[in-house]
Amino acid sequence: MAKKSAAVACLVFGGLFLQYMMRTTITVAIPAALEEYHGLYTDMEDVFFRWRGGTSKLVLNYTQLEVGAIFGTFYIGYIPSRLLGGHLALRFSALRVFQVSLLVTSLLHIWAPVALAFHVSVIIIIRILRGFTEGIAFPAAFTLLVEWLPSFTADRARIITTVPIVMYLGFAAGFFINSMFLPLFGWFSPFALFGIFGILGTVVIETFNCVYHITDGPTEDDLKDMVTRRKSSTTESLKMNGRISSNTPIPWRAMMTSPAVLSVMLCEAVLKCGQHLALLYAPTIFSQVGKRAIIEIGLLSMASPLLVALILPITLVIIPGLKLTDPPRKIFNTIGFFGFGTGLMVVAMKPQYIWMTMFLAVGLGMTAFSIAAGFNLTPMEIAPQYGTIIRGVSAAFGTAVGAFGIIFVGWFTEDKTTSQWSIVIVTEACLLCAAAVLFIMFGRSTVQPWARPWERAPEPPRPQLRDTASADRLVSPAESLADVMEAVSQESIQPDMDSYYKPKGTYYKAYKKGGGQKPE
Repeated sequence: MAKKSAAVACLVFGGLFLQYMMRTTITVAIPAALEEYHGLYTDMEDVFFRWRGGTSKLVLNYTQLEVGAIFGTFYIGYIPSRLLGGHLALRFSALRVFQVSLLVTSLLHIWAPVALAFHVSVIIIIRILRGFTEGIAFPAAFTLLVEWLPSFTADRARIITTVPIVMYLGFAAGFFINSMFLPLFGWFSPFALFGIFGILGTVVIETFNCVYHITDGPTEDDLKDMVTRRKSSTTESLKMNGRISSNTPIPWRAMMTSPAVLSVMLCEAVLKCGQHLALLYAPTIFSQVGKRAIIEIGLLSMASPLLVALILPITLVIIPGLKLTDPPRKIFNTIGFFGFGTGLMVVAMKPQYIWMTMFLAVGLGMTAFSIAAGFNLTPMEIAPQYGTIIRGVSAAFGTAVGAFGIIFVGWFTEDKTTSQWSIVIVTEACLLCAAAVLFIMFGRSTVQPWARPWERAPEPPRPQLRDTASADRLVSPAESLADVMEAVSQESIQPDMDSYYKPKGTYYKAYKKGGGQKPE
């Protein structure tokens, strides 16, 4: 069982790692193509684009807005596919869904430079399809982790923070490999390289599946071993994270109007915009603001995600043992957001590549505290029953706002001047600080009243009816004629019924109106 679980973990995180590496290629390739950088060995480029006719080098003439659209339209397919991926992972084998996602993403990645050379509309379609195929990988990955690593997924904080580590490592490795291959073979070469890596990844997944039969699911022996491993790690988790009954209504209105939830959504959206600025636009910033050569932008962009990937494991080990409540949770979130905002401020005021590299890396690295101990974990604390719903809504909202922010940056920096980039960077820094302040005011890490479906308010007592013939005597509450008939049939109270059924009595009138007879 241990070998199978380790194999599944390696396949899942390895596949996600490859997909994040692929995301970096276009962020480095487009600035290189716009600067007419073709590499040392250009014969391959002539062969690759021979279909265009002639031997002239390929030069892209995209505007800054079109570049922003190419970056941002990826999320048009990415957001809805996250919902579809969960259904596919339950309907079919989660490993097959994950494998198909990686394979199709790799094939689309190989054809991306051809689409770039053809027309902007073609590459936008490719990017939307890339987002769609890549989005279904995450629900399938989480399904595999929950199925094969129950002791790992029982600690939700661990899985929530482990995926960002893989993401940042993928970005760092992607920037590094791009900086190595692009100077040699041209801007298009990393597309083919990472695409081949992805295809080989699907072959490796199939090989492991043939050995361990992962698609068949855990065997009975595997399940027994899981139960043994799970008892010690999930006892506390099960106390707080019970399943939602199918008859329990989800308090959508209370949830979506809760200040604690809205503060989490705001932090998610603002941080997404900052991450896109520091990751997707980093090569462009170093090229247009830092005035660095194309050969250097990949290495300079690598520093930020690499530092975050190094800090996150440390926070993942140390912080969970602190048993945080409201004040420390807000302190760590403030450190992350204000640290990132301060770093961006320095980048805007010091547009030299050394200062930019240093403070962009330190600023983005500070967000590790927000991810590991800040707003990122509060959904599971304010609403254990609905934490995954809040996480899903928050992630979708943040991704949508981040996609809009990518396109807005491309539109605003149309002239590619340092002053335009400074305004964008300062605006993002101010938004980070504002989001941190609002989280201090409205953020919570305790279970909210609307998130307690197991607690029901006691029913208000029904009013007791008085007999009109005797003001001093109370009659048991009766909601209908059936209640009266039931009371009449009880022998213990029949001898005393005559005193209640007087002609002017309320019960007597109701009883006669129903066609009943006065008891003898």
